Amino acid sequence: MKGAVKVWGPDPGGRLSAAVLLGAAVCCLAMIAVQVSWIDYARQSRRESESEAEQGSGAAGVPEAGQGSEAAAIPEAGPESESGTLGEAAARYALRFLGTPYVWGGDSLTEGVDCSGFVMSVYRHFQVSLPHSAEEDREAGYEVDGLENAQPGDLICYDDPGHVAIYLGEGRIVHATLSEGVCISGVDFGEISAVRRIF
Repeated sequence: MKGAVKVWGPDPGGRLSAAVLLGAAVCCLAMIAVQVSWIDYARQSRRESESEAEQGSGAAGVPEAGQGSEAAAIPEAGPESESGTLGEAAARYALRFLGTPYVWGGDSLTEGVDCSGFVMSVYRHFQVSLPHSAEEDREAGYEVDGLENAQPGDLICYDDPGHVAIYLGEGRIVHATLSEGVCISGVDFGEISAVRRIF
């Protein structure tokens, strides 16, 4: 055809086609390597988070709870004692594990907990040793005179059913229940037998 421009011609020996295919293969391998490295990074980050949750790393730098309005509902630390600040930090930390399943005798904040195992594991993060027993938690820390004086982070102990929870403030608790796992409920969950302050 007169005046036509030839944009693709014969490729003697197929050298051009081989180069294009090789380049495409290298590009695909590079993309796969990047995806694998991101997957490895995500897995490592999850392992570190789970390890921190299980072993605890002290109170410093505790992240805010990532559960929306639940985090905002805990009052910010005011001109109170250091104990109040640590109690609020414990309540915020506990909210990180909303949705963890209930497991009888469990103490894993990521795999499953019962009520006292949840409380024990949250406070273990703050280097506090508590018993794995709702009944014995009634003797932990020191007594708070009535629910009206409770602060975030205090333990709310119940007689019927035998149960323990962490107070969030404003009449709410975070705890592990048989039906919902770790969840938020009203403080009137049961008959309160004791309020105990750990910090």
